[in-house]
Amino acid sequence: MYKRQIFRSFVAAESVGIAGRALKLRDYKVAYKSLMKFENDSIEDVWVGSCQFMLGYLIYHGLATDRDIDRAIDVIQKSAWAGNGDAISYLKRRSKMQKAGYEVLDYSPRL
Repeated sequence: MYKRQIFRSFVAAESVGIAGRALKLRDYKVAYKSLMKFENDSIEDVWVGSCQFMLGYLIYHGLATDRDIDRAIDVIQKSAWAGNGDAISYLKRRSKMQKAGYEVLDYSPRL
């Protein structure tokens, strides 16, 4: 099991690089394809968490896929469980806004 997690971490690190370059070029299909294989991972790994946060961003904004805010938030929550600091910060701010009575549907994650 441990070897699988290490291998998955290396694959995720590579996917972060591929998706990052694709996002800079606005090639959202390449980024989405590179990241979507991590949507359901539950491995607590910084690279997997980064993939999930980036994927949540794409889903939230409907880039290369249908916009689905609930699905995006689910993926971002998985990213937070994996320890991704950006995901944790985003979810905390979103929660504070909801508690204060603000409409948060258009409060989007930022890369």
